[in-house]
Amino acid sequence: MPRKSQYSRTTTGQDIGLPPIPDGGEEEALRNLREWLDGLTDHPLLRHCRPPAELVIPVGVPYAWWRSPILTTLDTMIEILERAAPDGLHDLRRRFQEPRETNPAGRGDFYNLRAEMAVAASFAEAGLDFAVNTQAGPDLLIDAPSGRRVGVEISHRGPDALGSIAMDVLARLNELLLDIKVSLMAEECAPASIRTPQRRQLADAIVEAAEKMVDEPFVLVRSAVVPDRPERDVPPLVVRVQITPLPMGAGVEVVSSMTSGAQHTLDAVAAVAQQPLRSEQKRAQARRMPTLLIADITHLDGTAKATIDRWPSAFASEWNPEDPFVALAAMHCPLNHLTPCMATSINPHADPLVAADVTRSLKPVAGLLRWPPMQAPHWQRDGVPAGP
Repeated sequence: MPRKSQYSRTTTGQDIGLPPIPDGGEEEALRNLREWLDGLTDHPLLRHCRPPAELVIPVGVPYAWWRSPILTTLDTMIEILERAAPDGLHDLRRRFQEPRETNPAGRGDFYNLRAEMAVAASFAEAGLDFAVNTQAGPDLLIDAPSGRRVGVEISHRGPDALGSIAMDVLARLNELLLDIKVSLMAEECAPASIRTPQRRQLADAIVEAAEKMVDEPFVLVRSAVVPDRPERDVPPLVVRVQITPLPMGAGVEVVSSMTSGAQHTLDAVAAVAQQPLRSEQKRAQARRMPTLLIADITHLDGTAKATIDRWPSAFASEWNPEDPFVALAAMHCPLNHLTPCMATSINPHADPLVAADVTRSLKPVAGLLRWPPMQAPHWQRDGVPAGP
């Protein structure tokens, strides 16, 4: 089904911190979030305190930024974490307050932290006794029923297909101070990943065409890009780009639309799995303690949670006999959602007693150990005891 993504709009001026909340009975709104953001002037969240460029607000009417679903959800998340008060929470707050660029790269860095916070909050809501790791190693730590220490590593992957092209174009056109709209339209189901040289080539063509526009109603650019994993028999993708001038002062808008479906989502899930599964640093961590990998696919191009029951099937083909991880989960948690939607693939080569112990420790977390009936863990099928 067609999906459309609007990655950003240009804003003029710099962030100056959280705006005040006017009198009117809502002065205590977002109390937790405002404490974590206190004094910050360059945080990616501050962009949600400004009205969207297309929103017309009458003179004298304040923009109710404190009702933003993205901000209210994060405020609730922080409240849950502070109520649970896990060991190491101070480190999570410190990383939350670290200076970040407000460009797409800075937002991507924050999305990774936000995914960790969402998982931690779901653990807290489930009543798990967990800690935020303040040392080198997995992000979160849990003690299994046997007393075994279990690591949870959360990995975020940003878009590296149409979304990456859109964000690159946005950043480059912002520097040119143009008033322009760029629409990227995939003519077929887009691959989950596009080769870096191909992404750069198309971005270069778009920027060059935008610079040459003079009194034109619109300009079309048509280009073919090659998927990152041609061994999956994904054909080259034709992308049609329309460039349209906007009124003076409107800034830059970049949108992308594509056709996505079950196979696209499965390819995206598999692409996400590759990076943490093959990272030698994470593999070394997993050899020191049983580890669950959680791959956040929320911000991949065109990915939706509709095919959640098929995610473990996509992961199943990625396992190698020497993989040290106990399990791999996919997570989908949009910025206005509090509870992550997750599904898990158990490593078929893992020690069954260790794997059973890990799953017992994580069982209270809603949806985390969800798999289709045919994907049931081998110790459930073969009668292996549920842990020591």
